[in-house]
Amino acid sequence: MAARFRAVATRAARGSFLVLGVGLAAKEIHDLFFEEAQVDQRAQLFLGLDPEVIAARTERERQLRAIMSSADRRAREVLAQGGSKAQDALLKLRGELVEEAHQVMYPSISRDELQRRRQSYGNVKWTEEAMSRIAGFSPLVEVGAGEGQWQAELRRRGADVTAFDNQSSPSRFGTDDRRRSGEVWAAGCCWCTHLQGPWHTGASCTTGGTSSSTWAKAGAA
Repeated sequence: MAARFRAVATRAARGSFLVLGVGLAAKEIHDLFFEEAQVDQRAQLFLGLDPEVIAARTERERQLRAIMSSADRRAREVLAQGGSKAQDALLKLRGELVEEAHQVMYPSISRDELQRRRQSYGNVKWTEEAMSRIAGFSPLVEVGAGEGQWQAELRRRGADVTAFDNQSSPSRFGTDDRRRSGEVWAAGCCWCTHLQGPWHTGASCTTGGTSSSTWAKAGAA
Protein backbone atom coordinates (compact mmCIF):
# COMPACT_ATOMS: atom_id res chain seq x y z
CA MET A 1 0.00 0.00 0.00
CA ALA A 2 2.79 2.39 0.92
CA ALA A 3 4.57 1.67 -2.35
CA ARG A 4 1.40 2.33 -4.31
CA PHE A 5 0.86 5.61 -2.45
CA ARG A 6 4.41 6.71 -3.27
CA ALA A 7 3.86 5.86 -6.92
CA VAL A 8 0.65 7.88 -7.02
CA ALA A 9 2.33 10.77 -5.22
CA THR A 10 5.26 10.66 -7.65
CA ARG A 11 2.93 10.80 -10.66
CA ALA A 12 1.04 13.71 -9.10
CA ALA A 13 4.28 15.57 -8.40
CA ARG A 14 5.45 15.03 -11.97
CA GLY A 15 2.12 16.25 -13.26
CA SER A 16 2.29 19.36 -11.10
CA PHE A 17 5.84 20.02 -12.29
CA LEU A 18 4.81 19.73 -15.92
CA VAL A 19 1.80 21.98 -15.38
CA LEU A 20 4.24 24.48 -13.87
CA GLY A 21 6.34 24.10 -17.01
CA VAL A 22 3.32 25.02 -19.11
CA GLY A 23 2.79 28.01 -16.83
CA LEU A 24 6.37 29.05 -17.44
CA ALA A 25 5.64 28.83 -21.15
CA ALA A 26 3.02 31.53 -20.64
CA LYS A 27 5.68 33.69 -18.98
CA GLU A 28 8.02 32.96 -21.87
CA ILE A 29 5.35 34.17 -24.29
CA HIS A 30 4.98 37.35 -22.27
CA ASP A 31 8.72 38.00 -22.19
CA LEU A 32 9.30 37.21 -25.87
CA PHE A 33 6.28 38.75 -27.55
CA PHE A 34 3.85 40.63 -25.34
CA GLU A 35 5.63 43.99 -25.02
CA GLU A 36 5.79 44.23 -28.80
CA ALA A 37 2.00 44.07 -29.04
CA GLN A 38 0.85 45.67 -25.81
CA VAL A 39 -1.01 48.94 -26.13
CA ASP A 40 -0.70 50.76 -22.80
CA GLN A 41 0.48 54.18 -21.60
CA ARG A 42 3.18 53.97 -24.26
CA ALA A 43 0.48 54.75 -26.80
CA GLN A 44 1.93 58.26 -26.82
CA LEU A 45 4.73 56.77 -28.90
CA PHE A 46 2.24 55.66 -31.53
CA LEU A 47 1.15 59.17 -32.47
CA GLY A 48 1.31 59.50 -36.21
CA LEU A 49 0.62 55.84 -36.93
CA ASP A 50 -2.40 54.93 -38.98
CA PRO A 51 -5.44 53.80 -36.96
CA GLU A 52 -5.26 50.49 -38.82
CA VAL A 53 -1.76 49.87 -37.46
CA ILE A 54 -2.81 50.54 -33.88
CA ALA A 55 -5.92 48.37 -34.37
CA ALA A 56 -3.77 45.50 -35.65
CA ARG A 57 -1.46 45.84 -32.66
CA THR A 58 -4.44 45.78 -30.32
CA GLU A 59 -5.73 42.62 -31.98
CA ARG A 60 -2.35 40.92 -31.57
CA GLU A 61 -2.37 41.86 -27.90
CA ARG A 62 -5.82 40.30 -27.53
CA GLN A 63 -4.69 37.08 -29.19
CA LEU A 64 -1.57 36.82 -27.03
CA ARG A 65 -3.61 37.37 -23.88
CA ALA A 66 -5.95 34.57 -24.97
CA ILE A 67 -3.06 32.17 -25.56
CA MET A 68 -1.47 32.93 -22.19
CA SER A 69 -4.74 32.63 -20.29
CA SER A 70 -5.46 29.29 -21.97
CA ALA A 71 -2.22 27.66 -20.81
CA ASP A 72 -3.35 26.44 -17.40
CA ARG A 73 -6.77 25.31 -18.62
CA ARG A 74 -5.31 23.30 -21.47
CA ALA A 75 -2.72 21.72 -19.18
CA ARG A 76 -5.39 20.64 -16.70
CA GLU A 77 -7.43 19.14 -19.52
CA VAL A 78 -4.46 17.03 -20.59
CA LEU A 79 -3.86 15.83 -17.04
CA ALA A 80 -7.52 14.99 -16.58
CA GLN A 81 -7.28 12.51 -19.42
CA GLY A 82 -4.63 10.61 -17.47
CA GLY A 83 -2.69 7.78 -19.01
CA SER A 84 0.99 7.24 -19.57
CA LYS A 85 1.11 9.75 -22.41
CA ALA A 86 -0.07 12.72 -20.35
CA GLN A 87 3.45 13.90 -19.56
CA ASP A 88 4.50 13.81 -23.21
CA ALA A 89 1.30 15.64 -24.12
CA LEU A 90 2.09 18.40 -21.61
CA LEU A 91 5.57 18.85 -22.99
CA LYS A 92 4.10 19.06 -26.48
CA LEU A 93 1.54 21.61 -25.27
CA ARG A 94 4.30 23.86 -23.97
CA GLY A 95 5.88 24.00 -27.41
CA GLU A 96 2.50 24.56 -29.03
CA LEU A 97 1.78 27.58 -26.85
CA VAL A 98 5.02 29.31 -27.79
CA GLU A 99 4.55 28.48 -31.47
CA GLU A 100 0.99 29.85 -31.43
CA ALA A 101 2.27 33.12 -30.01
CA HIS A 102 5.01 33.27 -32.62
CA GLN A 103 2.43 32.82 -35.39
CA VAL A 104 0.43 35.74 -34.02
CA MET A 105 3.44 38.05 -34.13
CA TYR A 106 5.59 36.71 -36.97
CA PRO A 107 3.58 34.43 -39.26
CA SER A 108 5.94 34.82 -42.23
CA ILE A 109 9.25 33.77 -40.62
CA SER A 110 10.48 30.91 -38.45
CA ARG A 111 11.50 31.26 -34.82
CA ASP A 112 15.13 30.55 -35.74
CA GLU A 113 15.09 33.31 -38.34
CA LEU A 114 13.53 35.70 -35.83
CA GLN A 115 16.27 34.89 -33.33
CA ARG A 116 18.98 35.58 -35.91
CA ARG A 117 17.39 38.90 -36.89
CA ARG A 118 17.13 40.04 -33.28
CA GLN A 119 20.73 39.11 -32.57
CA SER A 120 21.83 41.18 -35.55
CA TYR A 121 19.48 44.17 -35.42
CA GLY A 122 17.54 44.20 -32.14
CA ASN A 123 13.76 44.58 -32.27
CA VAL A 124 13.80 46.75 -35.41
CA LYS A 125 16.00 46.36 -38.49
CA TRP A 126 17.57 49.60 -39.59
CA THR A 127 17.65 51.01 -43.10
CA GLU A 128 20.47 52.87 -44.80
CA GLU A 129 18.38 56.04 -44.77
CA ALA A 130 17.73 55.77 -41.03
CA MET A 131 21.38 55.14 -40.20
CA SER A 132 22.60 58.00 -42.37
CA ARG A 133 20.13 60.44 -40.88
CA ILE A 134 20.82 59.45 -37.27
CA ALA A 135 24.59 59.43 -37.73
CA GLY A 136 24.36 62.96 -39.07
CA PHE A 137 23.42 64.21 -35.60
CA SER A 138 26.49 62.72 -33.89
CA PRO A 139 27.39 62.90 -31.01
CA LEU A 140 24.32 61.04 -29.78
CA VAL A 141 22.75 59.55 -26.68
CA GLU A 142 20.51 56.51 -27.26
CA VAL A 143 18.00 55.63 -24.54
CA GLY A 144 16.24 52.27 -24.53
CA ALA A 145 19.17 50.76 -26.43
CA GLY A 146 18.44 47.11 -25.66
CA GLU A 147 21.51 44.99 -26.39
CA GLY A 148 23.28 47.74 -28.32
CA GLN A 149 22.97 46.59 -31.94
CA TRP A 150 22.11 50.05 -33.27
CA GLN A 151 24.88 51.64 -31.23
CA ALA A 152 27.41 49.16 -32.61
CA GLU A 153 26.33 49.79 -36.20
CA LEU A 154 26.43 53.56 -35.76
CA ARG A 155 29.89 53.36 -34.24
CA ARG A 156 31.00 51.20 -37.17
CA ARG A 157 29.92 54.10 -39.40
CA GLY A 158 31.95 56.58 -37.38
CA ALA A 159 29.22 58.07 -35.17
CA ASP A 160 29.88 58.95 -31.52
CA VAL A 161 27.10 57.17 -29.59
CA THR A 162 26.56 56.59 -25.88
CA ALA A 163 23.78 54.07 -25.21
CA PHE A 164 21.66 53.50 -22.11
CA ASP A 165 19.07 50.91 -21.12
CA ASN A 166 17.51 50.19 -17.73
CA GLN A 167 17.39 46.47 -18.69
CA SER A 168 14.01 46.00 -17.01
CA SER A 169 12.91 43.81 -19.92
CA PRO A 170 14.28 40.24 -20.11
CA SER A 171 16.95 39.62 -22.72
CA ARG A 172 15.48 38.05 -25.86
CA PHE A 173 18.74 37.33 -27.56
CA GLY A 174 20.34 34.63 -25.42
CA THR A 175 23.51 36.61 -24.76
CA ASP A 176 24.71 39.30 -22.41
CA ASP A 177 27.98 39.99 -24.24
CA ARG A 178 27.14 43.61 -25.01
CA ARG A 179 26.01 44.28 -21.46
CA ARG A 180 29.18 42.74 -20.01
CA SER A 181 31.36 44.74 -22.38
CA GLY A 182 29.92 47.96 -20.99
CA GLU A 183 28.75 49.23 -24.37
CA VAL A 184 25.21 49.65 -23.09
CA TRP A 185 25.06 51.41 -19.75
CA ALA A 186 22.40 50.29 -17.27
CA ALA A 187 20.46 53.40 -16.36
CA GLY A 188 16.98 54.74 -16.02
CA CYS A 189 15.62 56.52 -19.07
CA CYS A 190 13.30 59.16 -17.58
CA TRP A 191 16.01 61.80 -17.65
CA CYS A 192 15.76 61.74 -21.42
CA THR A 193 12.62 63.85 -21.26
CA HIS A 194 14.75 66.78 -20.14
CA LEU A 195 16.93 66.74 -23.24
CA GLN A 196 16.18 68.90 -26.23
CA GLY A 197 17.59 68.63 -29.70
CA PRO A 198 16.80 67.91 -33.32
CA TRP A 199 16.46 64.17 -32.70
CA HIS A 200 14.66 64.28 -29.35
CA THR A 201 11.37 62.32 -29.45
CA GLY A 202 9.95 63.12 -26.02
CA ALA A 203 9.59 59.50 -24.89
CA SER A 204 9.35 58.79 -21.20
CA CYS A 205 9.87 55.77 -18.98
CA THR A 206 7.19 53.14 -18.58
CA THR A 207 6.65 50.60 -15.86
CA GLY A 208 7.44 46.99 -16.56
CA GLY A 209 9.65 47.46 -19.59
CA THR A 210 11.95 49.66 -21.56
CA SER A 211 10.64 52.21 -23.97
CA SER A 212 11.53 52.26 -27.64
CA SER A 213 14.92 53.67 -28.53
CA THR A 214 14.98 57.43 -28.09
CA TRP A 215 17.61 59.67 -29.59
CA ALA A 216 18.87 63.02 -28.37
CA LYS A 217 21.81 65.08 -29.55
CA ALA A 218 24.46 64.98 -26.86
CA GLY A 219 25.19 68.29 -25.20
CA ALA A 220 21.78 69.78 -25.97
CA ALA A 221 20.35 71.83 -23.12
